[in-house]
Amino acid sequence: MGIYLQRSWIVDLITLIILLPVFIFGRLLFTLLGQEESIAERAGFVSLWFIPFLYSFVFSLTIQMYLQAQLKNKLIAWISVLQFILHVPLSWLFVTYFSFGLPGAMTALIISSWFLGVWIGMISGIVCQSIALCVLAWRTNWDVQVLKASERLNRFYLKSEEETSQSSNHA
Repeated sequence: MGIYLQRSWIVDLITLIILLPVFIFGRLLFTLLGQEESIAERAGFVSLWFIPFLYSFVFSLTIQMYLQAQLKNKLIAWISVLQFILHVPLSWLFVTYFSFGLPGAMTALIISSWFLGVWIGMISGIVCQSIALCVLAWRTNWDVQVLKASERLNRFYLKSEEETSQSSNHA
């Protein structure tokens, strides 16, 4: 499944790169389609703010489909709830408290979409690695490991000393 996930990332990223000029030149396209200048201006402004969100959408959508294929639907639901819980206060903070308006709303959308995915991935990875390290450290017989390591080091150093003494005797 991981190969298909990576391939879908590549296909989605290439598709997004191909469609990127539509978002970059959104104002011009709306003007060419006959929209009023004020509407075209606002739509072009919003389309530029959607570019970072679309890049996060590539990863979140494909990971969501991967998790659904693995029947991890509860995890998807909890991630969505956490993203909503993060997005609502961020939107209020940027739009109402700081009075950023539309750029604040788009910034909150971008932060909530990227921040949550990155932090959940990092935290879950750290937790899994920490648990594995604790289990390995707890189950390891350290006295035996120290003896094995000292044997290997002695064998390595004795062998290299014997090789150097034999090569000097032959010369």
